[in-house]
Parts: sequence; structure tokens; C-alpha cells
Amino acid sequence: MDENILAKVFEESDQDPMSDSLSRSVSCVIGQMLAYAASHYHIGMPRYSFGKSKSINCHGQALNLTEQAKLLQCLYEGMDIHKLGILLCISTGLRLGEVCSLKWQDVDLERQVLYVNRTVQRIAVEGHRNKTILLEGDPKSIFSRREIPLSDEMVKLLSSYKGIQEGYVINGSRPMEPRTYQNKFQRYLQDAGISRKNFHILRHTFATNCINNGADVLRSADCFAFPSRREGLGVAAIEALLCGVPLIAADNRGTREYAINGINSIVCRPDNVEDFQEAIWLLCKDAGTRIRMADACRASAGKFTINETGKTMKEVYQKALGSL
Repeated sequence: MDENILAKVFEESDQDPMSDSLSRSVSCVIGQMLAYAASHYHIGMPRYSFGKSKSINCHGQALNLTEQAKLLQCLYEGMDIHKLGILLCISTGLRLGEVCSLKWQDVDLERQVLYVNRTVQRIAVEGHRNKTILLEGDPKSIFSRREIPLSDEMVKLLSSYKGIQEGYVINGSRPMEPRTYQNKFQRYLQDAGISRKNFHILRHTFATNCINNGADVLRSADCFAFPSRREGLGVAAIEALLCGVPLIAADNRGTREYAINGINSIVCRPDNVEDFQEAIWLLCKDAGTRIRMADACRASAGKFTINETGKTMKEVYQKALGSL
């Protein structure tokens, strides 16, 4: 096996091209297999990483405080249910498909909780007369099905509409067309004097505001990258494991105390950027792997808690004193 053979996995012309997400996942799995072969059977390991996507990711931004103030002023002026939906997204982190498919039955104003149970998206259908259909289904992942607390202000605003409309919150008898709502959002930005933004920026703005207000970032993370070349132990990595966050760690003396490849961690070659890149991509995209690893993370880090380390130290001193 060499680089040319590996490249064919991603370049077969008689097959439909793999998506970026699938290519990265396949590349990560192959990398882990080759790393295992190299460490256990001393097989020379070819270096290969699939071609990087040429697409530009513009979703990692957030509205700054000035832009947020301008947008909020626009939304509160002449407030209607569509503007309220935008305000709901920036206040709760709802995705475009989630707010477009939100039903009043998902909004518990008495308990001040919103339930995310579905999403909606327009997909291409081969042979369909209109070529695309509006499909309502389960949320993006099992982590996306969630409860979100509502502020007193949001409950007050929603209460003024719940008795008037039934069915879907922002569109009555059917889900809102995501493209239509995206266009409304662009008009609100224009009215507020803000340049064009992707709808998903509302979710990133919500997350940024949470962090700025003291939210626990570690517990909300998909994974924890720990690329240290050398570690005596690595308390930061152990803290991540105790939070149930899978670890992506460089192989060194310290991390070998707790990082178990494929169980609670993905162990990478030190200084190998491709290993870390592919591992991060895999864990961020694969909710099933994160869930499977979460319990193992907590269990493997349990022996490093203050109670367990105290017991160990006590045994060491008792053994030492007994030998005198």
C-alpha cells in the first residue's frame, strides 16, 4: 500500500464523489488503521490526507455588539411574528430549519421551556415535478433534540401571539420555507444597516454571548484537542474526560496514563497536523462516537479525582512506613 493506492479511495471516477464530511471521516479511519499497523506490526506508514475542500466556511463569525444593537432595534420596531422568530434564534441558538418548523405545542410558556423536536429543509428529489420538496423531519442529530429555557422577556413576547396563531409558530398552518425566512432576515439586516450575513450567524452570536456571560465552554464542547509534545500528566485533559468530552491527544508519556485510542480518545502522532485535523473533524461530525466515548471518558478519569488520588497516596505512605 502506498500514497497512490490510498488516493484512489477518494478519486474513483466511476462513483459519485464523496462529500467533504464523508471524505474526512474515511481519511480519519484509514489514518487510525495505519497508525495501529505501524505501532503493532512495525509497518512503514504512508503519509496521506485527502485533498482539502476549496469551499470557504463563513459560518464561524458572530455579530459584534454594535451590530446586535442595530438588529435588535430593527426587530423591536414594528414587531411581528417573523421578527420575533429572529429574536428567538439570537436568544436561544435555534437553527434556521428548527425555527421554521417550530410548533406552538413545542413552547411551554408556563415552564418557560422550548422543545426542539424537528427541523425542515428543502431537498432535491429525482423525478419530482418541482425537482425539490420541503421535508420536515428529525433534528440534525440526537444532540439537537433538546430543551431550551426561555427568558421572562421572551415568554412575554411569545404570549402575545400564542392565542392568535395555531400550528407552526412563525407560519401558521405549515412550516416556513427556509429560503423565504432567510430572505426576510436579509431584509432586516439591510434595514438595520448591516451587511449581508448567513442566517447561521445568529446561532454563533448566541454561543458567543453565552461564553462572554460565563457559560461553561468545556462541557458544551464536542471534543478536546491536547497536542502537547510532552506532559508529566496533563490535568487539563483529565478535566475534559471528567466532563465526558472525548480527547484528541498527542501520544506522549503523560497522556498514555489515561488516553485509550478508540475508547475515550483519538491518539495522534505528535506534531502531525493531519492526524489532529481529521480526528477533530470526525468527532465534531459523528455524534454517535461522541456518545459512545462519553461514559468511557468519565470512567477512565475517575481514578484521578481528589478522593481517589488521596487513597492512592495514603496507600503509598502506609507501604513506605511499613517497610521501615
